Amino acid sequence: MVICPNCGKNTPEGKFCEHCGSLLTSRQAPILSSDQPVTPQHPSEKKRSAGQTVLMAIGGVFLVFIIIIIIAAFVFGMGGNTINGGSTCSPGYSVFSTSDGHCCLTGYPYYYDGQCHQCSQGYYKYNMSAGYCCPEGYPYYYDGQCHQCSQGYSEYATSAGYCCPVGYPFYYEGKCHQCSQGYNTYSTSAGQCCPVGYPYYYNGQCWNRQ
Repeated sequence: MVICPNCGKNTPEGKFCEHCGSLLTSRQAPILSSDQPVTPQHPSEKKRSAGQTVLMAIGGVFLVFIIIIIIAAFVFGMGGNTINGGSTCSPGYSVFSTSDGHCCLTGYPYYYDGQCHQCSQGYYKYNMSAGYCCPEGYPYYYDGQCHQCSQGYSEYATSAGYCCPVGYPFYYEGKCHQCSQGYNTYSTSAGQCCPVGYPYYYNGQCWNRQ
């Protein structure tokens, strides 16, 4: 028996196939015994084209590049919060240039006296400082700077360290006055401070009578 090269069936040896009538060439398939199984032939898998191989290579390189970027972003992102010894800060805490290598809460970048502060040493945030750090003793912030007294008040050399309204520079008897002790302004003193008992002001001085 031989295998017909045209229909693939077993046929007796001869010139023509008894099934399809095709000419049996001199290049015949190997003779098989009737009891030998015939293994069907399968078409070979198509080989990947060169273009597919290049695309897969480019995709692999791109994926590796993305992974490297993610790792670098994580490492350098944590690097800003690294403290001495290589450990990092807890969420919400950072190492600032003014925190002496310590992890401080966000908004408290200054480290001294064993803890973190909002302002540098000698400065504080007061209820009246509009969120600004002002020097100790200057708790009021307006007009672009810190002041000892609230707006409209000032500390004078004659106010004994108290903030007095503008025009009332003298402090005694528990309050601010326009004139020094023993002097007053009268309706007849033209706005001048005259001694008690001398309520009249004219000719450049105070008088006790007109």
